[in-house]
Amino acid sequence: MRSASAQRRERERAQLREAILEAAQHILEKEGHEAISIRAVAEAIEYAPATLYIHFSDKESILAELGRRGFERIAARMRPVAEVGPIDRLVGLGQTYLDFAINNPHLYELMFIAKGLRFFDPDSPEMSNGPECFQILFETVKRAQAMGLLRNDLPGSILTYSILGALHGTASFAVSQRFLWVETNKLPALFETVSRAAVTGLAP
Repeated sequence: MRSASAQRRERERAQLREAILEAAQHILEKEGHEAISIRAVAEAIEYAPATLYIHFSDKESILAELGRRGFERIAARMRPVAEVGPIDRLVGLGQTYLDFAINNPHLYELMFIAKGLRFFDPDSPEMSNGPECFQILFETVKRAQAMGLLRNDLPGSILTYSILGALHGTASFAVSQRFLWVETNKLPALFETVSRAAVTGLAP
């Protein structure tokens, strides 16, 4: 059985790790992932930079953990989308994905646009081994195919990536504020239109 002092040290270590990630998350939200550095995070929590290396080997490992948590957050938002039928669920999932992007622009950029970061195995032959948000879309696409609602002449992974491509293009425009002629209050309608078009365009 561990001593009380050992338990306290472990608790303090976990608290410091969480403080590092919270500080990095704050920098990410305000300035973007490129502003995150070991020194910047250390200054934010008022620790020596060397202390951070006890928990993270480099800046990239901090970014990787922020990205991993980001994928957990988007999956948590996608899971409850109502299963009123696979087509309508796919549209709802698309809207949820786009809502996440516009409300978390710097985090979305880190997760889906930033170069050099890997959050899942790129060599895996199965999409089901990717982030859960991809798995949710993929499984819903497969149900729609099984019901004859989406074309079956292509694998479900191809259809899923076709939907993701439309969503990602729209999200990239949104987070970079390129929708110059779309009023902010019209974005939900745009997101619904893109999501529905991406899905219904794959009908048999």
